[in-house]
Amino acid sequence: MSPDDRAVTPPAARPHARATPAVRARRLVGDGLALAVVVVALLAGQAVHGAVDAVAEPARDVRAAAGGLADDLRAGADRVDGAPLVGDALAEPLTGAASRADAVATASGDGVARIERLADVLRAAVVGVPLVGAVAARVLPRLRRRRQRAAVDALAARPGGDRLLALRALVAGAPDEVLALHPDPVGAWAAGDPVLVRALVDLERRAHA
Repeated sequence: MSPDDRAVTPPAARPHARATPAVRARRLVGDGLALAVVVVALLAGQAVHGAVDAVAEPARDVRAAAGGLADDLRAGADRVDGAPLVGDALAEPLTGAASRADAVATASGDGVARIERLADVLRAAVVGVPLVGAVAARVLPRLRRRRQRAAVDALAARPGGDRLLALRALVAGAPDEVLALHPDPVGAWAAGDPVLVRALVDLERRAHA
């Protein structure tokens, strides 16, 4: 049986060639490194958040103490307010002091809120930048290869698509890989050798596996 008489599997029926073991190993190592970067970023982000948030602890104590003092002063003002003759005179300073204590508590609370927002922003930055980098480095190439495989499938399904894919492999493939398929790959492709065409198509598919 001559090479031209050999049955050729229809392009759509042939599965994509798998990536070589070396390529798969490199991808697994890359995925592991990306995962490690994300884990370290999460831990670092939590540590940064905790360190910055701890700065707000004195302000929290001041807020709590000032708020408690204001409550006590208002309670004292309420108790003396009903005293005959001097009730108003005694209550007014206490009420004023309670208002000043409230102002201190409010200012301390505002400081706590600003520090907490800063801690959240820094944690998001410490975690977000490596996370985006890991996604860009590992996920985007997979999406690009998926689109390329879909384009290869679409071209292979068209009449003459196999020969065009084989020509692309001839032009863009590594010379050693192409010459390993046939001693005269250009001549065999021009002659329409189905075995070589199929091998070149598989080579092109592996380029996008």
